[in-house]
Amino acid sequence: MTAWTSLAADGGYAHMEGAWWLWAPMMVIAVVAVLALVVGLTWRVAHAPERAVPDEGRRSREIAHERFARGEIDAQYDELRERLP
Repeated sequence: MTAWTSLAADGGYAHMEGAWWLWAPMMVIAVVAVLALVVGLTWRVAHAPERAVPDEGRRSREIAHERFARGEIDAQYDELRERLP
């Protein structure tokens, strides 16, 4: 009996006989790892920090200047100018 006739006689699965218990857990681990990767990447994209608006500090200074001009703040204006970006 040759190797080909032996494989044909049992459907070609004799080389895997008894080894399913090794492949099944590895496939489960692989599927769980892929799902975890997809969930992790999705969460990271959904919760990515928003990019700062470059002129955000300028707008804050403008508001402080407008409030100073209207007389809403006086002594705090110098402190605000120092603290604002």
